[in-house]
Amino acid sequence: MSLRILGLALLLGCGALWLPPASWLDRAMAQASQGRLRLAEAGGTLWRGGAQLMRLTPSPSRAARTLGRIEWRFRFAALRAGTAQWDLRQADASAALFWSPSGWRVEGLDDEDGNR
Repeated sequence: MSLRILGLALLLGCGALWLPPASWLDRAMAQASQGRLRLAEAGGTLWRGGAQLMRLTPSPSRAARTLGRIEWRFRFAALRAGTAQWDLRQADASAALFWSPSGWRVEGLDDEDGNR
């Protein structure tokens, strides 16, 4: 009986690593943008998914403005260079989110005011 429970726990753990939820990317986006950009209504997985891109205002109320739908895809090939990379697409724009041992960064994603 305990062997079955251990097997089930191992199977669920592997599934969680293989199919992590898309919402995990929100935390990365927040870190890369110093809390200015967030992802809402995320769907899919960490490897491939989509969400509403939100820009938080610097006011005390931290009001959010929707910047539109964004889709992403993880680039496994970037791992050879020691970097994790997600290609981001929003309507007719594209950008990338990177993680390396030095931290998170986002490149090429401007909002309507030209801010990153």
